[in-house]
Amino acid sequence: SSRFPQKKLISKDRLGGSGSGGTSVSTTIDRPGMNAMRRDAKAGLFNTIVVHKWDRFARNRVESTIVKTLLRAEYGVQIYSVIEQSQDDGLGSDGILMEGFSEILAEWNSLVIGVEISKAMLEKHEQGYHLTRPPFGYDMVNKELIINEREAEAVRLCYTLYATSDYSWNDLTRIVNEHRYATKTGRKFSKDMVRGILTNRVYIGEVKYQPVKYSDDGKVPPVYRAN
Repeated sequence: SSRFPQKKLISKDRLGGSGSGGTSVSTTIDRPGMNAMRRDAKAGLFNTIVVHKWDRFARNRVESTIVKTLLRAEYGVQIYSVIEQSQDDGLGSDGILMEGFSEILAEWNSLVIGVEISKAMLEKHEQGYHLTRPPFGYDMVNKELIINEREAEAVRLCYTLYATSDYSWNDLTRIVNEHRYATKTGRKFSKDMVRGILTNRVYIGEVKYQPVKYSDDGKVPPVYRAN
């Protein structure tokens, strides 16, 4: 490309992730691919990085600025975007302005998407839908929970025995395993797994999204009904 002739370019795989999943500066800087890239830059194995968009580094502009400043100031690396302007394009202050604006826009877009996803999930919750992977005792079919009868047997056994007040967590765990019930991953039950079953309100037909937000309108069939 005429924008960066005679450059030693870094492979796009070296970044090791889009950066969109990072939630802190340390998350972005300490990515394995980022660490490898910094080592190679220090060793002089490349002098130019080309990314598709600036959010390849991070969608948080503070993180992106720290990473790019480190590469440019410490290792003399030039950094370009295929579809966005760079301060290394030789445009002077205009290049710095356009690169910074692109980073702000990427962060704003990420925040907007997050808000929209949260709104959509809250709407689904208010309609009574379960919003995450199906818990033990259920399967997900057409985005709705249906009872897995084999697993539901173990759930009902736990609740029935626990209601007598005669069994400890360890007792319940041992009994469930003696009946050869297995978790969704095919493993034996642990005490924490049994405790999780007995404290999950989904088994009485309620769904939860975010702390202390429950919905009970019949979308989730209850596995256990108290007498």
